[in-house]
Amino acid sequence: QVARRPQRYARAALLLILALGIGIFAAAYSRTWAQSQTDQADYQVGADLRVEPSRRFGALLQSYQLPGAYAALPGVQASMAALRRREELSRAIGVSDVLLLDSAQAARVVHFRPDLADEPIGDLLTRLVRGRPALATVALPGTPRRLALDLRVTRAARAANTPAPAPLAAILVLQDANGMVYRLQLGTLRAEGQTERLIAPLALTLPGGANASPAYPLAVAGLELSTAAGRTEAQAQFDLLGLRLSDADSCENWGDLPLDRDPTHWQLQGSDLSAVVRPPTSEAIPAPADAALSVRFSTGATTLQTPYPVTFGLRPVGGVLPEALPILVDERLLAQLGARVGDTLEVNLIGARRVQIVGTLRGFPTLDPTGTAPFVVADLPTITALGFAPGREVPDPLEQWLAVAPDQAAAVAATLRRDPYSSPTVQDRAARAAELRADPLALGTIGALVLGFAAAALVALLGFALSAAVAARERQAEFALLRALGLHPRQLLTWLALEQGITVALSLLGGVLLGLVLAWLVLPLVTLTQAGAAAYPPTRVAIPWGTAALLVGGLLAALVGVALILGLALRRIGLGGALRVAKE
Repeated sequence: QVARRPQRYARAALLLILALGIGIFAAAYSRTWAQSQTDQADYQVGADLRVEPSRRFGALLQSYQLPGAYAALPGVQASMAALRRREELSRAIGVSDVLLLDSAQAARVVHFRPDLADEPIGDLLTRLVRGRPALATVALPGTPRRLALDLRVTRAARAANTPAPAPLAAILVLQDANGMVYRLQLGTLRAEGQTERLIAPLALTLPGGANASPAYPLAVAGLELSTAAGRTEAQAQFDLLGLRLSDADSCENWGDLPLDRDPTHWQLQGSDLSAVVRPPTSEAIPAPADAALSVRFSTGATTLQTPYPVTFGLRPVGGVLPEALPILVDERLLAQLGARVGDTLEVNLIGARRVQIVGTLRGFPTLDPTGTAPFVVADLPTITALGFAPGREVPDPLEQWLAVAPDQAAAVAATLRRDPYSSPTVQDRAARAAELRADPLALGTIGALVLGFAAAALVALLGFALSAAVAARERQAEFALLRALGLHPRQLLTWLALEQGITVALSLLGGVLLGLVLAWLVLPLVTLTQAGAAAYPPTRVAIPWGTAALLVGGLLAALVGVALILGLALRRIGLGGALRVAKE
């Protein structure tokens, strides 16, 4: 019958193919577009929440207290310190976007799409963690809430009519359990030969009872004295009398921490000076009976009109530093340098002078993979440990990335915007995705496609019904003759079902294939950002197979219903009347 009347069957089949193709394409467009907006939000924000902690003067929370403060919030599952900045790594490389993050926490926090790297992101991050240095430190037992240093500084007598020496500030260098190194400003010393106790609050009880604490256990990585060199050299003796810990926020209940009294177990360091007449000097001297360690230092003298900063450092001897800082690089940077994974480069990366490429990336959340500057990803704790030296910068994380339970992200974001956190910027990944999915142009396109499918499906059903009815009427005498020869009505219905079923099956198969082909070819080109640019990460076509099955099943059920109605109508036709009509 299909061969005898191809045009009639082809018209019905074409309508069905077009209707189902539009439906499949509309469903794929809706799913692909929604997934693309989610991917863009993941890439732009990077984590469930990306927070810029308050940096205003007098802020209640310090950087080293943020891990505990965030962990105390209901719904927060993990936090990660991060720092993004632009650096000129070398003349050959030029300016690059640098992302420093806590690689040990990143796998739990960062929303990374697997196709942005050739290797699993967990393996790449593990290579960054392996390069962390092992600093020599003085471990602090337990979970102390306060730390106190008993110090004594005695200045040497100065000649008459010479300017007063610059103030002397004490700085404590701490390392937390995450490997992050922080500088704590303890205060200014009077330096008049008396014992002075400088107290550093480690933990803090927030309003409402929450606890803001460092990532325990803690360790002391060093102690620094910061002053300035003037035109007249100043000399002084520094005595470290003791280090004490307290588990309370107040009171004088302190516990002593024994210190190594062997001066050979401590390393003296000084900041570099270029504009000096006499450089600063420091030397360990025999300590008095009441001191654990004594150092005599001289600020040197400078020819500058204004005082020149000078820092003296004291840190335990030992530790293991990596030969090169492991980094992950943009594929474009690898091609620009003609380098390969495993190569070592000489750069200037915030204290690191030698880096090793341990992996490549096509993109990483919050970094622009299409800009003129390539990007580099490195471990922030490693950078802070390598950069720890008197007078040099220890990068302070300017962002905190949080992993939050999905149903509590909005509540946590609202809390972080209020006191005591007072975060000036809180980016919510879910809110950003919802904002992107509210694009009226894309929603209008999806709505138009859905309406087009509904209209095409209705026309296809009507066309199929009319075509089947006309065909049945033209073949009425044929059916009556066959029944007169002994064909049972059920056999006639089976015949019609097979005849129409072949057409319907081929039509549905063609419609599905047409919708899939359109989706794979067209959707990557039309899924754009609100600014009309190509979406990043690149669009991945998503086929909602469940929706496609429902569309096919719905059309099939409607077509089966039409066929059943037609078959029942044919059974009611009398044989005698049909044969007489055919004879006439």
